[in-house]
Amino acid sequence: MNELIRRLKTDKLFMFEILLSSLFVNILALATPIYVIQVLQRYVAYGVTATLITLVAGVILILVFEFLFRNLRNKISGEFEVINAKLSNSIYAKIHVIPAAFFALKDIRMNSLMKNMQTITNNLNGNNLLIFIDAPFSIIFLIAVYFLHYQLGLILTFFLIVPFIISNFLTPGITEKTKNYSTESVRQSILYHDSVNKNITIKYFKLISLAISAWSSSLKNHTNSKGLLELRRNFLSSALLSHSALLTVVIIGWGAILSVNGELSVGALIGANILASRAIAPIVRFVQTSYIYKEVDASINEVNQVLGLPIEQIKGNEISNYSGDVYVSGLSMIYPQTKNPVFENIDFEVSSGMILCISGNNGAGKTSLIKTIIGILPFTRGQILFEKIEISQLSVNWLRQNISYMPQVPEFVDASLLHNISYGNSGIDKSIISKAINDADLSNFINTHPKGILMGMKNSNINLPIGIIKRVAFARSLIGDGQIFVLDEPTEGMDQNGLLAVISKIKDLKQNGKTIIIASSNEELINISDMKIDLNKKVDNKKVYDK
Repeated sequence: MNELIRRLKTDKLFMFEILLSSLFVNILALATPIYVIQVLQRYVAYGVTATLITLVAGVILILVFEFLFRNLRNKISGEFEVINAKLSNSIYAKIHVIPAAFFALKDIRMNSLMKNMQTITNNLNGNNLLIFIDAPFSIIFLIAVYFLHYQLGLILTFFLIVPFIISNFLTPGITEKTKNYSTESVRQSILYHDSVNKNITIKYFKLISLAISAWSSSLKNHTNSKGLLELRRNFLSSALLSHSALLTVVIIGWGAILSVNGELSVGALIGANILASRAIAPIVRFVQTSYIYKEVDASINEVNQVLGLPIEQIKGNEISNYSGDVYVSGLSMIYPQTKNPVFENIDFEVSSGMILCISGNNGAGKTSLIKTIIGILPFTRGQILFEKIEISQLSVNWLRQNISYMPQVPEFVDASLLHNISYGNSGIDKSIISKAINDADLSNFINTHPKGILMGMKNSNINLPIGIIKRVAFARSLIGDGQIFVLDEPTEGMDQNGLLAVISKIKDLKQNGKTIIIASSNEELINISDMKIDLNKKVDNKKVYDK
């Protein structure tokens, strides 16, 4: 509810328009009960047809105005969708300027962004805004009942307070059950995704019974969670419905006594009942939806945490005519929430026309070291210098422009192969693209594909051999044409032709004065390197490297 109120306070004009239109809608809603009272007291009592015609014409005119104001108010409330769109746009823009480390370290705030945005956009909408706005206007109908008889007003006051007491007891349980249900829904989605996308693995490695057992357990928990959630929600709805019905019974019953005693006319009694119903209805709707505001506020807090994260250093230093020198001293890195370093006290100096190969067993830290050197992962201590300038002082745009990077696990966006390897820039010279494709030994595959270089690439569903995927990633790094080439397991999964193509191109890059840093345990790549760092060895707490 805090976010809803904040939005109203932020845009004063919007708040004024929505409150003014709501005021008119609720005041005009008094027309129906007043019409009933007047018909019973004036027309039924005296039988003057002209009076009835005047009353009918007047109430129809008011209903027309009420209809117009309701639609105007609905249009104004649609502004909330615009605010949600602006928030989504802000988040999407922020994602692209947050330091890469937050994504490389799998920051949980990033993983829950989509869920939080869905919670906000689904619940913080025009309809729920009007439910929130209408609740305070119940006082208009309450005042009208007091005018008819103060005792009926006191009864209605009591009945308007009770729903909030009921909500105070039941809403925490609904919130808890909603979280449990959401957790199980996510788990079921993951299990279903695995059963479809990893079906062959499940079948051939005899994991069917394990998958079915996990599914059955999740389904049972999901069903129970949903049942308990619906039970709580239905109980709240039933309690409020019964409460509204009881209000009618009490108003009519006590009003009847007042009528018999001559303190209240029959017309006023019926009108009071209509007014009481109009007063309780928005309160009931508000209480039924009040629990969603807690979810919205929690999601807003998490989204605001992301919006408050630091941004990448776009305006840092840039080195003109960069030669390719990289100096690393005492470099150590520890992942958050862990005790042991991934690597420590790494020292090396590599320059133009040199090849550095980082080797080691799986899990030795090759990829982590590569990502640290190019600024994706933060380091715990030490220095990384590019021509004597600390990496933290450099513009990330300059860094990425001068580093051609091939990750160990290539990722692609939902676009054509051409757009993926050309950095989304269709204006790149075709000869540059063709050369990169030939150097990566990718020509035969592309030429035999029906769509050629325009074939679709989807990271979530890419049905290509690992060797081809690696070739595409290698071609993409060549088009970057930076001064430094950083290749993480470039030949992993490749056949002999692919391996030879990569080695040939690396030698070519070396001759052209490029600085090349490779993470690989491939002997042929190690043998062509000028400098080698073996992460498996330690001497005096320092990694060994040979020149």
